[in-house]
Amino acid sequence: MTCADGRVIQVAFGDDAALAKAQCSSQGVPEQESSGNPGIIVPVVDDKDLPATYEETRDACANSATSSADPMCGVVDICPQDEALVQTYLVYRDTGRAVPIDSPRCAPRPQAANNQPFPGVSLEEFQKLPIAAAKLGMQPSPHTLKGAETNIYAESATQEIPATILGTALTVRAIPDTYTFDYGDGTIFGPTMFAGGFIPEVRWGEKTRTSHIYGQTGNFSVSVTTHYRGEYRIGNGPWMPIPGQAQVASPAQTIQVWRSQTKNYADNCIVNPRGEGCPQTR
Repeated sequence: MTCADGRVIQVAFGDDAALAKAQCSSQGVPEQESSGNPGIIVPVVDDKDLPATYEETRDACANSATSSADPMCGVVDICPQDEALVQTYLVYRDTGRAVPIDSPRCAPRPQAANNQPFPGVSLEEFQKLPIAAAKLGMQPSPHTLKGAETNIYAESATQEIPATILGTALTVRAIPDTYTFDYGDGTIFGPTMFAGGFIPEVRWGEKTRTSHIYGQTGNFSVSVTTHYRGEYRIGNGPWMPIPGQAQVASPAQTIQVWRSQTKNYADNCIVNPRGEGCPQTR
């Protein structure tokens, strides 16, 4: 395989080809695929955006941190019952991007404290963990105007939670996946992958992916529910998926929707300080 900078890396098939591609992109240089090479295509990362990297073994194809599906996804899990289909990824620390650097393979399933195959973490157990709720933001707040765009957004992060389940010490990772916004006036938006975000005051009133226009004045209770997907691992073993999603509601906040009025006055406040609309008459 030939990298964009002219380096030539000799590869054959499978794991070697994937590793060579990772070596090309780890230098921040787009790689060029040799004809007939069946290796895995690794996404290109520019030099200026290249973060520190590390390798991590995860459940094969469970790589939602990337912008597109892994090239190896769709592989049928043909592992024995006591083994799981796993894959090694090159993870970019700053962005969370993870790309496969080898082919899916069978590996022993995580072992419980009694040295028996661990049955996994159920959705019910996942939902019981102390997963922090997203922080709800509103701009402007606590007042907004009828008919104007109000920016409403959620701030959340991936969390790693130590836990003991079925007598086995492990780590659970809760990853924000989608959001459901309740604007309080009967309008529900979501589930959506967009969390929205803070915007500077000079941009208040602009439409955003998660903004809302209130058609009536009054007080409205706004809330957001974050849907977390989960993974767990025992010790330094591979991350294994947890079925389903945990739903964590953030505390509701009240927003007051006002209306604006514009009036024209004929009085000159310099000539007649007590004229209609002048400061001394307010």
